Formats: sequence, C-alpha cells, structure tokens
Amino acid sequence: ILVAAVFLLSHKSLLKLPHSSSSNTRDSVEDSGSDPVDKISCVDGTLKVNNVSVTVPKENATYTISYTWGKDDKDQPTVPHAGTASYYNKDGKLLYDVTLYRDSFTKTKDIPEGKDASNWFSDWSTDDSENNLHKPMDSGSIHGFLLSSTEDSAGDSAGPTYSSTSYYFAVQDKKGLSIYVLEGILYDNASKDTYNKLMDDCIKSIKVS
Repeated sequence: ILVAAVFLLSHKSLLKLPHSSSSNTRDSVEDSGSDPVDKISCVDGTLKVNNVSVTVPKENATYTISYTWGKDDKDQPTVPHAGTASYYNKDGKLLYDVTLYRDSFTKTKDIPEGKDASNWFSDWSTDDSENNLHKPMDSGSIHGFLLSSTEDSAGDSAGPTYSSTSYYFAVQDKKGLSIYVLEGILYDNASKDTYNKLMDDCIKSIKVS
C-alpha cells in the first residue's frame, strides 16, 4: 500500500483523460489544503470547477486536469488548477483547446466597498484595436469581461495565426467572490471559424449550480 501511494503521488502532476476511455472520461479531484478547495472534473462534454460548468464538444476531445504547486509541495504539484478539453485533427495536430479554472477568490470581508459580482470589472480597460478586443460582456445572468487577441506570426493573413480568448466572470456567494476564467487558444488558422463558434457556444453555456 505504501509503495502504491508513493507511486500515485509521484504521478499526480498531470492527468490526461482520453475521450475514448471508459473509466477515465470521468474524474474529480479535490485539494485538502487550507486555501479554498477547487473540485475539478472532466466529464464527456463538460468541464466543471466547483459549482461552475461549461459545455464543450464531445467529439475528438481529450481531457486534462492540470495541477499547480501547493505551499508544502517539494517534488510534484498537487493542487488541482484547471480542466482542459483539447481537439486534434486526424494527424494528431492540436487545433485548439478550451480551459476552465478559478483565477482568484476574495473573502466577503475583503471585498471592496461598493463592489460585487455585477460591477467587478467596471474599471477594467476596454480595447477595440486591430488585434485586440477587450470589453465587458454578460452571459445571461453572469457578469464578465472578454479579452481576445490575435497574433499573426508570419506578418500576413496567409501565415499561421495564434489566437487566444479569455472570458473572466464573477461568481459570488456568502463566503466571497470568485473570478473564473474560460480560456480558449487557437493553434490552427484553418480552424478559426470553428474555434470562434466553439468559444461563443461555450461562453453561452456557462452554468452556476
């Protein structure tokens, strides 16, 4: 038992969950530290962090739960951080991925006066330039802020393009206010239209239970 425990701990830094796997398509991890506990699961078609869930495409998805370093970690990171769905083409090339994680938590007593989930992003700077879009955006009753950027590494529209989309949104309860991030990254310019629709659909699918 001791040997098995050491083996599992040493291999806990990254957990990949292929879509085709029967038992591993579902996983839930919870950190037992003193900081707010993030419970992360990847189920076919759903990324969930605590009580926040996002619907993602099921087809050809590979799920990953990533970890970060805890204060007592020395050899391996053990604190659950994010759930990711990645999408590849038939040749194994990564096209785009979608990640959900909690970026920060503010206890109720530490929330600045006059601030809550409805106006948390009111002082964030907006931008609508050629390669950047920063704007407040709500998804149903969820208040958020969209950060989108595009970089053309070849210097022209025909070259490979790297795009990222980060949707920050606030979730508040009696314990405090959490900022979650739904993040997408596009690696293949030919998949741009599919990626853009995917991100739009994912943002619209956010649910807080």
